[in-house]
Amino acid sequence: MKKLPISVIFITKNEADRIEKAIDSVADWVDEIIVVDSGSNDDTVQKAERLEAKTFFNEWPGYGQQKRFAEEKTSHDWILNLE
Repeated sequence: MKKLPISVIFITKNEADRIEKAIDSVADWVDEIIVVDSGSNDDTVQKAERLEAKTFFNEWPGYGQQKRFAEEKTSHDWILNLE
């Protein structure tokens, strides 16, 4: 199956118990997965990286600014924001 030219963004902090399932739910059909972590002290980032998501750290500036930071990291015109 050809992946769609869509970037999916996840904004996270301490989501280790659910990040794998969330990434797995889109990995087969979207071209790019971006995780912006706000300072997790669990293994959220390691799990995301293991699943080949592009991961970035950004100190929490507020939801709107964090979402904008994530959007700027994408490479496709179509963005799906999952929470």
